Amino acid sequence: MSPGTPIRKIDSPAPDGAAQPAPEGDAHRPSVFHLKCEAVADRYGLSSRQREVLTMLAKGRNAEYITEKLVISSHTAKAHIYNIYQKTGVHSRQELMDLVECAEIDEGADA
Repeated sequence: MSPGTPIRKIDSPAPDGAAQPAPEGDAHRPSVFHLKCEAVADRYGLSSRQREVLTMLAKGRNAEYITEKLVISSHTAKAHIYNIYQKTGVHSRQELMDLVECAEIDEGADA
């Protein structure tokens, strides 16, 4: 994977729609995207719920989507988003997506 490869491309299926086979022994290994989200969450001390919201935001989801998927109120979703922005020091979803994309992980370590 070359530097600058969009996260969306990393997690997306093959162009023909077929799923890409996982390498031997990696059946339960988290994707690079999820490892990057966890690295950001650990670095900034996010709660478990904030980690869930971070993953959705990093995928480009909005507060309405988060509200529906997590079965929480709109106010609660927006509060989680606000707190994530405060802890990470970002001001927009794009900045948060960039933060996750640029997060460094040790791909050789066991997850």
